[in-house]
Amino acid sequence: MFGLLMLSLVMYGKSRGVEVHQGVIAHINDLRLQPESHTVSGPLSQPLSQLKVGGSAPTLELAAATGSVAINGHLAHQDLTEASGLAISTRDPGVLFAINDSGNEPRLFALDHAGQDLGTWLIAGVSNIDWEDLASFELQGKHYLLIADTGDNLRWRSTMVLYVVETPDLTAPLQGMISVAWQIEFQFEHGPRDSEAVAVDVAGMQIFLVSKRTVPAEVYRLSLKPVFEKQSTKQSTKQSIKQMAQQIGVINLPRPTSEDWRQDPVFGQYRSQPTAMDISGNRLVILTYKDAWLINKQLGQDWAMLLMQQPLGQAPERIILPSIHQQEAVALGELGRRLWVTGEQINSEGATPLMVMELLEPRG
Repeated sequence: MFGLLMLSLVMYGKSRGVEVHQGVIAHINDLRLQPESHTVSGPLSQPLSQLKVGGSAPTLELAAATGSVAINGHLAHQDLTEASGLAISTRDPGVLFAINDSGNEPRLFALDHAGQDLGTWLIAGVSNIDWEDLASFELQGKHYLLIADTGDNLRWRSTMVLYVVETPDLTAPLQGMISVAWQIEFQFEHGPRDSEAVAVDVAGMQIFLVSKRTVPAEVYRLSLKPVFEKQSTKQSTKQSIKQMAQQIGVINLPRPTSEDWRQDPVFGQYRSQPTAMDISGNRLVILTYKDAWLINKQLGQDWAMLLMQQPLGQAPERIILPSIHQQEAVALGELGRRLWVTGEQINSEGATPLMVMELLEPRG
């Protein structure tokens, strides 16, 4: 029976262009390397029931950087059920964009701060293998969104891809479809990684990715623009080459607590895994299934150097979040002063909340 299962997996892998044996070996190594201890102490996430739509809860005293928390609304579009990425438009800060997880159309959703639908666009010529994060940025006077097709739960995708599209202008007639401005194919230098946390650093012209299932979480870097191979004089078109995402550091996120495991014996072990990331101003935020974690950059510092120097034993600043189902999408805006979080629809009848947090200024 086991042999038949493995044969089926191998045949499936060949049909989908993925390396099954590579994924099996990676998972075995992951199990061997997992730390045995999960006794990190700390308060639990705040219950979502404390918040009211359109209103705020009292300041969370245990949160390191949170001023107030509120449910601003719910995701209104009936097809936005598995939000895996969220970004604030650089063209209009009053607009948020979102994407769905794998198994859905390659579609971009626009919504207001209350979650109301502002339009959708199909991305031409691409597929949604496993879209896991969304980032917005402005470059040379143009506004862009980066879609990260970087999910790899089984660690068997040898090549990942990032799609960059121009941010739709909501004041223009809706076209229904937009084209890719450029795309970046890449590999992780240490073999396949599942990454759901991606952020763009325009000043450094680079992209950061954080691995989800490794302990500690690994930080990788790519060039924001495609890299082209050298051309002969007879060639008239440029051919981009596959990049190698190089590891530049690690992020030490505290492991799940004993209470996490007690509350959820099946999924409690995953609560510390990074599910999204964003950069705004001098702040970088990493979302997990339980909390968010904030890194503050001093004026004049470089993000890459700061991430390289993150002490292994020191975690970023903690933001305690009210618990929502599968929180996998985060957007950081207003130069790091406001944080948006949403996730997947819990069932066909329930609406997905869209939370907003006002963040305090950095300490010190």
